[in-house]
Amino acid sequence: MTEFCCPNCKQALNIRQAYYTCEPCRIDYRQYVGIPNFKQQELYPGEWKLLEEFEQKYSQASFIELMEYMDSIPKKNVLPCELRRHQRFAELNEEDKRQYLANYTKETIVKPGKLQLEITQFLINKAGYRLRGGRCLDIGCGRGPWAVTAVDLFDEIFALDVDMASLILAKKYCQENDISNIQFLSATASALPFSGDYFELINSQAVLEHVDDQARTLKEIKRVLQPGGCFTGDSINRYNLFTPEPHIELRLIGFLPKNLAHKLSLWLRKLPYDDIKPLSYNELRLLLRQAFDDHFKIVPLSESPDNSLTYKVMRRLPAKLLNLFTHTHYIIALKNNR
Repeated sequence: MTEFCCPNCKQALNIRQAYYTCEPCRIDYRQYVGIPNFKQQELYPGEWKLLEEFEQKYSQASFIELMEYMDSIPKKNVLPCELRRHQRFAELNEEDKRQYLANYTKETIVKPGKLQLEITQFLINKAGYRLRGGRCLDIGCGRGPWAVTAVDLFDEIFALDVDMASLILAKKYCQENDISNIQFLSATASALPFSGDYFELINSQAVLEHVDDQARTLKEIKRVLQPGGCFTGDSINRYNLFTPEPHIELRLIGFLPKNLAHKLSLWLRKLPYDDIKPLSYNELRLLLRQAFDDHFKIVPLSESPDNSLTYKVMRRLPAKLLNLFTHTHYIIALKNNR
């Protein structure tokens, strides 16, 4: 059984029925359908009640039935980063909803999972890192596309997200597809419930712009990496000249002051933007240096495996200019052997 530690004091936890208990902090961490929840506060009003409803439906409902239920919950119970997808689902007619649900596994788990894993393998190769197939952590796993695609590469995968509802859905997918080596857990990336030197590889894609404390998150990632371990990830660029911002689909929004960008997003897209914190190239570089010293690399987009027309055009730009104004920065970082 996995030995989690308290995300606050890092001491070992006791298991009591459906709870992990930290005696020094006097905190009980509840499990939902066997998934530990290491958050102490609700992400939105009524989250605990909603999770109890999911828990009751879990044993009888299929993956698709749970997915349909999740996409039909009130807007107030949806995380800001999920609002765009939730909004689109609500706008579909009944026939289009049925088609969306029928294609959901292929379009939002299988295809994205393959692409995300290709990026990870590309970055690992760039670092000259050789996987040993041990223990891996996927931070910000969502509904699990990267984790379920990478199951054959590792003995054990831990898939972490703040959104417990998405994890319940991901666990049901694994159950229906006989995937048994993924342990799901809900926690914040800036307070990981693991002891130090625990993981061979940590992956985190499309996550860094969502966390509250980016500096602390990167330091936590380094703490739980094994000596010689590898971190791969990405970070959307605030000063993106080439593509619309992926969360709200507005161009050049990062060049505006953040409070004005938020107001513009609310006006044009009816979506909040104050929860998104994209980093510039220089901001990202500074945070990585603080966490990993000089043992990191921001991979130029010109070296990306993507061969779409947009990437081919961008590769013609000087590397320094591309780093400043590309849409995404890929990250490789290594933890020094002691």
